[in-house]
Amino acid sequence: MKRLILMGGRPWFAEDGGKKFVDTLFRYHPNEVKLAFCIFAQPEGQWEETRQWNTSMFDKFKGERKVEYRTMTNDNFAEVSAWADVIYMPGGDSFVLPEKLKSFDVTKFWDGKVIAGASAGAYFMSNGFIGLSDRKFGRGIGWVNVSCIAHWRAKDYEDYTDEDWSWAEQEALRQLPDTPVLCIPESEFVEFTVQ
Repeated sequence: MKRLILMGGRPWFAEDGGKKFVDTLFRYHPNEVKLAFCIFAQPEGQWEETRQWNTSMFDKFKGERKVEYRTMTNDNFAEVSAWADVIYMPGGDSFVLPEKLKSFDVTKFWDGKVIAGASAGAYFMSNGFIGLSDRKFGRGIGWVNVSCIAHWRAKDYEDYTDEDWSWAEQEALRQLPDTPVLCIPESEFVEFTVQ
């Protein structure tokens, strides 16, 4: 079983600064939690900054619980996956993440975990997605049978207009006509539990 959290992007943009997201992420680990960052959707030179942004949000809202952090690499993927209670995939390039993870059996390695993904991370867990920067359809691992669109109608997202958002929704339906489209606004999230 996996507990999945699909985030529309940038949790710290929420009115509460990301508190609800952090509470949800750590819900099943009230005293201590081990969180692994999977930042493969970004160039490695950005990993530390991404980790700092997110750990400051996690630490701000963790309450009394003890939180340990590690970052996955190609070399330590299996070890860190086994160690972690929670896997967190921040955003980045929606097409790079599935490509980099395809060499690992993530279904096996991440079984029994809380797995959260923002933007590209949410796309990875979905059946399909619209890569907004590339304006093209892509495929995820399919743990959640939806076509996902993150950053839904964010006013500051790459100069997207109402017509652009409508195009993204229609393109997702055109690509997978029998699959619902999950539109997740910026800093909002949905939860799924799957086998």
